[in-house]
Amino acid sequence: MQDKHHVPDPSQSMGERKQPISLVAQLLQATVTMHHVDEVLLWLSDKIGQYLGIPVVQFWTMQVDRNGELHAEARASASQLPSLPQQATINQYIVSVVDRLLLEQHGIASLPVADVFSPVLASFLTRYGLQYWAGYFLQHEMLLPPARRESEGKQSSTPLTIIVSFFSQAPLSKEQERAIAFILEQALRILINRRFLAAPDALLSPTLDKQSRKFFSGLTLADIVPRRTQDLEAFQADNPFANAAILEDKNARRLYAAIDGRKTMADLMKGLAFGPQEGTETFRYLLNQQKIQLSTLDEKPLENFSIIDSLF
Repeated sequence: MQDKHHVPDPSQSMGERKQPISLVAQLLQATVTMHHVDEVLLWLSDKIGQYLGIPVVQFWTMQVDRNGELHAEARASASQLPSLPQQATINQYIVSVVDRLLLEQHGIASLPVADVFSPVLASFLTRYGLQYWAGYFLQHEMLLPPARRESEGKQSSTPLTIIVSFFSQAPLSKEQERAIAFILEQALRILINRRFLAAPDALLSPTLDKQSRKFFSGLTLADIVPRRTQDLEAFQADNPFANAAILEDKNARRLYAAIDGRKTMADLMKGLAFGPQEGTETFRYLLNQQKIQLSTLDEKPLENFSIIDSLF
């Protein structure tokens, strides 16, 4: 008789499985009949879990509501454990952890659940064999539409910022991490090519509601403060879940060194003698490398890459 808390065995070698490209090929075929990005995310949650032997896979996104408030939202979740209650992996404790990673814009390698969540939740998770948790950070300037269940006009599209959450019985192996990185990178390309995501300039469209226009427009270089994301280079080395990046661009290194969390973009541009084109390219480079994040003077995070172009 099968144990009701049976966890898929992740020890099967990749050589005994099909290569990750086969899952990407399946996704290409599956998206032909899909109509919303949430269908794709749910498909990925289930198939990645089955393919890599990971009991629970979830997609959490950063959403901006009509009031311009940022919050984490579970957009897709799939469990390979039929008896696992949904509230075990979608609750306020997990939201708080995911919300922090989304705002800090980085992932995290596998950690014991006891080191991440409350003792009560960690104890409950381990009863189901869920001993470890990891989060993969994925970001792009293309816009993620609101969830299917949201009523028309309740929320706006926001730049794609995702934490893919993994609950497992053992730390994810390097092999699993590489497979996850490949699958998600290819899935992002498919989402863009199949037009499940919107173009960045949609945020500045006159059809947006007043709250969204107020949040994403009307800013100047003197209103925005760049801040470094957490300095995790030592931790991030050889870890695709943290998206480590090397600054190969000379201007980017100069700008990154000058950022102190207090100077505005205007201050930095003046101090480094950057012209408009140079400034645009350099700030965009650091954003794409996920080395900085932008916020207003009152520390409200800004997720919109395309706003850079409208500032110069």
